[in-house]
Amino acid sequence: MSKHVRGRRGMVPRGLSVAALVLVTLGALPPSWAQTPPSPSASTATQERARALDALFKGLKDARGDDEADEVVGRIWEVWTRSGRADVDRIMEEGIGYLSIRQFGVAHDRFSEVIETAPDFAEAWNKRATVLFLMSEHERSLSDIEKVLALEPRHFGALAGRGMIHAHAGRWKEALDAYRDALAVNPFLKERSTIVPELERRAGEKPL
Repeated sequence: MSKHVRGRRGMVPRGLSVAALVLVTLGALPPSWAQTPPSPSASTATQERARALDALFKGLKDARGDDEADEVVGRIWEVWTRSGRADVDRIMEEGIGYLSIRQFGVAHDRFSEVIETAPDFAEAWNKRATVLFLMSEHERSLSDIEKVLALEPRHFGALAGRGMIHAHAGRWKEALDAYRDALAVNPFLKERSTIVPELERRAGEKPL
């Protein structure tokens, strides 16, 4: 979301493709999806996942530039998009496939099915939030984003998505706060040099 136009109520993403939204704000399907190995027990997998994310976020904090940060961010998305269950991952893959060809209704149904099956899988909520945003169901999207953040507070994609929805509605202060929260987790977000300065101007706040 590097380009914006100003609508009657606020900044509206211009030229927003599904791929751009998924890649920049709400995540992407890792290339190794189909090759995900069988996971160990649920408790062990959860512990390993938490340790992996902790290490990756430390690596992101210590990154020495955008290129290094981008590599770490890609690995974070890979962890986030794997549930550890083959049946859930299969339905997620179907949903992302439908999302990529803009069949939003079917994609919504697939992600809802995942949520019913695995309600603690944050990325299912995040992907459904993507669909709802693209269906112009912004407040419902925001509701799903809040669920993502309850499950994964460091989800910078969801935090940025929250900011995007507030900006779309002209809620400049709320949008700026959301993007700043995202930057606190991932200081290499591209929005730091595009959206955030504009929000600071509109909210009447000085840059941090």
